[in-house]
This record gives sequence, structure tokens and C-alpha cells, in this order.
Amino acid sequence: MSLFSFSNDKPKRQFLNIKSTKIPKSSQDTLAFIEAYENGIFRTAENTYSLIFKIDNIDYRLLRDPEQNNIYRFYQQYLNALPSEVCYQEFLMNIPKNSSKLRKAMIPEYSPKNKEEAEIFKSYTELQEYFIKESEKSSAEKKLIGVLSYTVEGKMDNAEVLLKYYIELQRNLQEMGSNARQLMTMEVFELLYSYYHPFTAENFFIPQKIASRGSSLKDYIAPSSFVFMPTDDYYKMGSAYSRIFYLSVYPNELADKFISDLLDNSYHICVSKHIVHVDKGDAMTLIKKEIFDVEEKIQKRMKDNHKDGTNFIPFKYREQSEELKNLQNQLSSNDTQLFEVSVLVGISAKTLEELDSLTTFVLGKAKNNQVVLKPASANQENAMNSLLPYGVNHLTSKSRSNVSTFLLSDAVGVLIPFSARTYFAENGLNYGLNDATGDVILLDRTEEMNSNGFILGTSGSGKSLFSKLETFETHFKHPKDYEIILVDPEKEYVPLADKLNAQVLKLRPNSPTKLNVFDTNINYIESDGDALTMKSEFIMTMVETAKGQVLTAAEKSMLDKCVKASYHEFMLHDGDEKYLPTLTTLYEILGEQKDTTATDLQKILELYVTGSFNNFAGHTNIESTSNRIIIDISDMGQQLRTVGLQVIFEYLWQRVRQNHQKGIRTVIINDEISSMFLDGNYYANIDSSGQFYQKIFKRIRKYGGYVTGITQNISQVLDSPQARTMLSNASFIVLLQQAEDDLERIKDLFKLSPTHLSCISSGKVGTGIIICGKKIIPFSKALPPVIIKTNALYKLCSTKFNE
Repeated sequence: MSLFSFSNDKPKRQFLNIKSTKIPKSSQDTLAFIEAYENGIFRTAENTYSLIFKIDNIDYRLLRDPEQNNIYRFYQQYLNALPSEVCYQEFLMNIPKNSSKLRKAMIPEYSPKNKEEAEIFKSYTELQEYFIKESEKSSAEKKLIGVLSYTVEGKMDNAEVLLKYYIELQRNLQEMGSNARQLMTMEVFELLYSYYHPFTAENFFIPQKIASRGSSLKDYIAPSSFVFMPTDDYYKMGSAYSRIFYLSVYPNELADKFISDLLDNSYHICVSKHIVHVDKGDAMTLIKKEIFDVEEKIQKRMKDNHKDGTNFIPFKYREQSEELKNLQNQLSSNDTQLFEVSVLVGISAKTLEELDSLTTFVLGKAKNNQVVLKPASANQENAMNSLLPYGVNHLTSKSRSNVSTFLLSDAVGVLIPFSARTYFAENGLNYGLNDATGDVILLDRTEEMNSNGFILGTSGSGKSLFSKLETFETHFKHPKDYEIILVDPEKEYVPLADKLNAQVLKLRPNSPTKLNVFDTNINYIESDGDALTMKSEFIMTMVETAKGQVLTAAEKSMLDKCVKASYHEFMLHDGDEKYLPTLTTLYEILGEQKDTTATDLQKILELYVTGSFNNFAGHTNIESTSNRIIIDISDMGQQLRTVGLQVIFEYLWQRVRQNHQKGIRTVIINDEISSMFLDGNYYANIDSSGQFYQKIFKRIRKYGGYVTGITQNISQVLDSPQARTMLSNASFIVLLQQAEDDLERIKDLFKLSPTHLSCISSGKVGTGIIICGKKIIPFSKALPPVIIKTNALYKLCSTKFNE
């Protein structure tokens, strides 16, 4: 039983009847479907049913030649797998930019806390508006729709076989790096509405209880009217003018860019392909018959020539004979199949004059590809219904002799539908303009396998500006549900503190800022063990780093005993913070032991308890009043740094765990991350700060957080075993302009094509590629002079001396 029925029958469970007041040949009658079912299947003829699905685009034109050849080969296999009993259609449609949707995603509702922040938020909005306006100039968004159509033959047949075929096609698409999702009934209606109303600003809407209103679903989909004139090669659709062409002449060699050439613009253009896989047995029989017919004509002509005393055979007969025999030989191959193919192109404009101008444009694109397009004169209604994703070619059998042709797998494969993706994540951040499409790139890092990332670029490439703009956008879009912690080795982010409402923690010798290495939550349990065990392990690592040598078994045993003794009162009072131990507590307990091992350990800790580096000896005196924290380690010094980095990373991990319990995501941004791996302990077989950081990098995803490392020294990152592992496991990599000496290593690490390499070696500031999961996107976040001169946020984030 259908959910939406469009027949004159009135079964008890019928939802509505759209033909209760039938007006002969109304605009609703032109819509070429009879019924739509709740499972998304459409009945498009008496016994014909169609399943409609969305196909994900592939960044085909960004791939290098070998990769494009692989996609081309997979696409041929995809078509070869089509069952001969179904009709397959691909429908590509240019969708105009929805600026209001883009603006809603890019400009959050935010309430600045003071005048200074209000100025920065205004500047941020100006930047977002610039990218929205630039995106409006780009090509239209492209929808790629697939349709499977099946005609039921007899009582034993069943239209549900479409679902089986769809699953097989979906699996084949995944092998190409694409995917498919079946469209449900309302989604198909919305798609049809967007075609029938190309210039309306109104969104598709169907009210509830429309049957009681005396109206039907088709009333809300169809335009106000259709006007098809028998003598014209165009038609009117509401107030719009439209024209349908069919591909009448195929060149011997067609470029794979033909379809993208037609659609790579902002005009209202659609392309539709009807593809029927001809059974190989039927194909061979058909060809043999054709060969026999041609040979019979040749023999007859030779007989006639004998009477006339001539020996001439028309060239077209010999050519046809050779082509058919060649076709027969090619079809003998297992990988070659025969298809009946029709290609239709539809255009729409606001006026007839604009329609004619668009016609000239489209015919010019076709001519450049050696293709001949002809309007479906006097048959525009059937052509329109054949163009749209109903899965049925409605052109008459008489006209189809010109509209359709027979092509082999390789020729059909050239009509590849893929070009470049649009990246729009409603909750994503703005990463600039897609160099391939001109669209704004909105990516949500949290949708990837892990959100960890790196921003890599040589000095002056724009990485600081890129990372700071990402920080401010995260700040404005997630004021409460994200905590942002910036690790700042060079005071790069300290000047942003006031505008971010951030708290600055300054760590240096004799600094008043104190971090207690014994801070913990005793009730917290992980797979690695309880909180006390993990804290004991960390303090051993810290002492080992301070010693500069691997701890002996006796030293580890002594430390473990004394750490547990330090927590005795704290545990006795159920984790009351008044009894929380400190490094001083451990130092004193070690002094109470009558053992030389304890005495040696106490001497190792002396500098960090009673000496100049006592930042970690007392109770934490930081009241985290903000969920924006900048850790300034620019004046830490090398001696304090080796131990200090590990303490900082332990502090970060404690914050991640605390925020996870509160349902808050933790974002850690580490400037000049390459400097985190230079303590040298890795090569002394000591757990280095880099190894500790690597553990955080690996585990933070499970706790709803992610790390972004920023550096210009990619060679140092690649030379560090821990940093290289982190880089390989990151799902978000921004590669800005790179030093020439590093290009080969980068190419090998990320398996980049020559096209990708050209994006990171052009010398253009603020440009490069983004590697997000399996996606590789060329981008530009360069800003025009007017923004550079006047925008307060840009001036705050820029590190250029003259700005």
C-alpha cells in the first residue's frame, strides 16, 4: 500500500487522492509519476517502479592521471555490473548557492562580553561575509542522483528486486571512493520542486493534512503552469523558460571533462544519462544481424555493378562492415559490454532572451568537445520528463532512434559524472575557499576518525594567521561546550588573551604560578588502572627525566612506596583537597627513609622543591575562571623545560579528563610543536616529553578532545619518531607553502600527486592543501588588501612586521 497515492481508486488506507477534481492536462498531470511509496519507491508507469538515490561526488579532477585511470576503470566496472533488466539513469543538476544557509552556518549567534570583544566579533563577521560573497561567485553546487527503474513482468515478479540491485551498486560506488544514499519520498519531492521552480526564493513546503484542504501533493511540487507548444523548441515552466537538448553526434574520442564543462558554472543546467545494459548474447545476435544486412547490401551492389560494368562499392557500406566486425571482436572480451545510451541536457532562464544566450553558451561547450547537441523540437514535454530523475525515457520510439545510440563500456565510461566535491558541514569551521570549485570549505574535524591535526608551513606561509583564525572561530562558535588551551612557546598567543577572555599561566623559574603534580581525582578509573597507580607512574617518569637516566628497580620501588605514602591522608579523607599532597610531601617522605636510594632520589628532586625550579612543589594556585587558557612557556629555560613539559602535559591530561566528565570538548593548540620533541631523552631510553605527548595524542579522541600542532620545522617533526607517528595518525593536516628541500619527504609521507605538490610550492601566502581523512582539498585563505588594511581581527592575528 502506498503512503501517497495518485490514482482514482479510493482504498481504505489511501492517504489522499490528487485527481478528485481533474482538470484536463493540468500542470500536475505533467509530473511523470503515478504513486510514491513510503519506502521511497516511485511508480512511474503502469508496471514500472523507480528507486532514486544520491551519489557522493569524488574529487576526480584533482586526482593525478593514474588515480583518474583507476576511477575510470572502476566506473566501467560499475556500469558493467548493471543488470540488463533494469534501466539506469544519472541526473546531474546545478543548484544555486544558498547564501542564507551558508551565513547561518558561518556566523554564530554570539554575545560579546565587552566592547573590545564586540569589535573583534564584528571583524570576524566581516571576514566570514567576505568568504560568503566570494563563494557566491563560484560554480553552482552539483547534485548527482542515480535512478534504477524496473518493469514488473508477470505475477511472479516483484519490484523489491530494486533494493537488491541498489545495494550492489552502492557497494561498487564505495570501491570508487563514493557512496550512495537512497532518497526518501519527501527528499525526491524537494528535488523535483527545485527543478520546477528554478528562480523561486521560497523553500519547498508541504503542510499537514493537505487532503482536508482539497489539495494534493503535486499541487505543492508543480509550477503554476506548463506551456508546451508543438512548433517550439522550448517550453515555459511557471515564469521560467526552459529547453531540452539531446546528444545527437558522439565524437570518435570524447574527453572525460565534457559533463563538467557543461556544469562548471552558476547557470541552471541539468544533464541526464539513460543507460541500458544490453545483454551480451542479445548484443552479439544484434551485431551478427547487422553484419549480415550490410554484407547483403554489398553483395546486391556488386551484382548491380556487374550489370553496369562497374566495380564500385559505397564507402559507407565498407565502413559499416568494418566497424561492426570490430565491435564484434571487442564484445568477445569479458570486460567489454554494450549499452544503449541517451544523453539529455536541460537549461532554464528567466527570459527567452536569456535562454537563447544560455543556448549559445551550452552549444559552444558542446562544440569544444566535438559534440553535437540538438533541441528536442516539438517533443519538449517528453524530453523534460526524460531529463528528470524518474528513471524512464519518455521520448517516443520514433524519435529515440536519434536520441539514443549504442556504445561500448569504454565510451560510456568517458561520460564520467564526477568532478569535485562541495564540503559543507553545518557545524564546521571555515577553512577558506576550495581552489577547485570556489566554494567555502566548511569542515567539522570531529566527524573524522580522530580530530587531531597539524598546521605545517614554512616561515611566512600564513600558518599563524590560519591557526589564530581557527582559534577565534572555535571561540565564537563554541563559547561553552569547548575548552581551548593554547601552549605558547614563543608568546605568539599571549597578545590574544584579552580578546579571548583567556587566563594566562606563565611558567618560568621562580614564577608565582604553581602546578601541583599530585593533582588527581581518586575516583577516576581508566583501562590503564586507577588514578593513584597512574599518578605514581607519571611521577616516576618525571623523576627519571630529572635524573637524565633510567631509574633502577630499587629507585622505582622506593618511589612507588613513597608516592602512595604521600597520598595516605588524602585517601583517608576521601579525596578532600585540603589533604592533597605535593612534591614537597614526597620530598619530605623520602627524607624520612633510612635508605641511600631514597637519599639519592631526594637529591634529584631538590632543585624542583627547594631550588629555583619549584614551580611544581606546592599546591596549584591557579583558579581556572575561564575555559580559555594560554600556557606561556617562552621563558621556561632549558633546565626547567625537560621536566616542565611533562608536568604541563600531565596538567593538560587532567583537564581533558575533567572536561570529559562535564561533557565539554577540550581543544589543545600547540604552537611550534616541533620544540616539544627536543629534550633528547628518547635516545637515552627515557620516557621523553615527546613520548608522553604522543600518548595524549593517541588517547584524547576517546575523551572528546583533539590536539593541533603548529610548526614551520617539518623536518624536525619528520626526524622525531614520536612526532612522525603523531603526524601519520592525524586525520587533519593543513599543508601551507613548504620549503623546497622538504617537498620530496612530504610527497612520500602523504602520497601526494604533482597537482597537490604544486599547491604547496606556488609561493602564494595563505594557500595550500587540507588533508582531512581521505579528502585532499586545495584551498586559499588569502585575504584581499582591503581586509588586510582595515580588519581588526586580521591585524590582531597577523605576525607580519609591517602590519
